[in-house]
This record gives sequence, C-alpha cells and structure tokens, in this order.
Amino acid sequence: MNHIINISEPLPLFVMPSVVLFPGADLPLFIQQPTYEAMLLDAAEGNGLVAFALQKSRFADIDNHDLPLERIHRIGCIGRIAAHRSLSGGGISAYIRGTRKILLLDEASSHPYRRVFVEILNEDNDQLELMRIFDAREEIMRLFMEAGIQNLLDPIPRGTLEKISQVSIENFVPLAAALLRLTPSERQQLLEDDPLQRMERLLDRFREKLLYSTTLGDGVHYLLGEEMTH
Repeated sequence: MNHIINISEPLPLFVMPSVVLFPGADLPLFIQQPTYEAMLLDAAEGNGLVAFALQKSRFADIDNHDLPLERIHRIGCIGRIAAHRSLSGGGISAYIRGTRKILLLDEASSHPYRRVFVEILNEDNDQLELMRIFDAREEIMRLFMEAGIQNLLDPIPRGTLEKISQVSIENFVPLAAALLRLTPSERQQLLEDDPLQRMERLLDRFREKLLYSTTLGDGVHYLLGEEMTH
C-alpha cells in the first residue's frame, strides 16, 4: 500500500512531453529551453530536487511550461540532479536520478518557473512481493531471449540484453519499456502502479505484444508455453 508523506516546500516542476522518470532510474537530459535551463541551474545550486511529470498529450509547442495542471499527469517522480554542465553551443546537459514517486498538488508559483506542492507516495514491498518482482523480471528476460532467437521482435543491439539483465530493478523497467516501444501513456501507467504491479504489467504487455504482433507465427505459442492446434 502507498503511504503518503507531506513535503512542506514546493518543488520546481519539469513537464516532460514523452519521457517518464521512474524512482531509482537514471535519465540523461539535454535542455535548451531558457525556462528549464534556469530551473535546473537553480535547483542544482540548492537541494538538487525537481518534480518531473508527463504531459497528458503531445502539443506542437515544444515549450510546455505553461500547460495547465489538468493537462499534466498528477503522478510523477522527484528527480535529483546528480551532475550537470553548460554546453559551449548553448543549453545544458544533466544527469537525473529518480528518487520518489509523488502526487502533484497545488501550484505555488509560475515565475520565473513553475513550482508545485507534492506528496511523496512510498512504495514499500514485503519479502514475498520482492520475490514475485524478481520472478516477473526473470520471466521477462526469458521472453526477451526467446523472442530474439525466434526473430519475433525488432532486432536488439548486441549486448543490450546482457546489460539489461545486470541493471537494478528500478532501471530495468524503463529499459524494458523502451525495447518494447511502450507509448508514453503506457509508461505513465507503469509509474502509477506499485512496484509489483509495475513488473507484472510489463510482463503482461510483453505477452500481448507477442500475441498480437502481425509478424508472429506459431513460435509465439512455443514462447508462452501453449499447445498449438490446427
């Protein structure tokens, strides 16, 4: 169950057009919008914390700083700026580490950039849930390996599966979601799930993609352990 902890000070709000930050996961960013540059530079000089949230739909205007809160998903993630540097050609690059899942509350200010009050949603797991999380991860890796052998998915770069098998559970989710080409909305749903639901939903989406892919033949039944009937 998610427990809620209040944070008294508002956090800068970074609205993402298509990327979802997960707790414990790493995210490299390249920023050129002046508002977000100022936000990250100020945050880096302070506690290094920024609230990241996904916008609900894509808009032609890349600068989504002025989107009303109702067009932003209310479940997001706090990111800590682990490193950053200004680039000679303009803009900054930053390395963000996701920390805690949050609920966006009221907006505190909009100038020079937006700040919002948030509540932290704890994601605690007992030992049995952790075992189920690792079991689901192992099954996902098995399907990735078998899908590669059977050519049921798009080609995966050499060494990628080995790398994924060695990352933390937190980094595993966004990497696997990227290989499965999940949409931003599908990734947002993963974020809103608790950790066990997140891994099980990822496994379910993998199975669905295998089942409904137009490139699949009888090999999918072999992968999913089903008998074939003709």
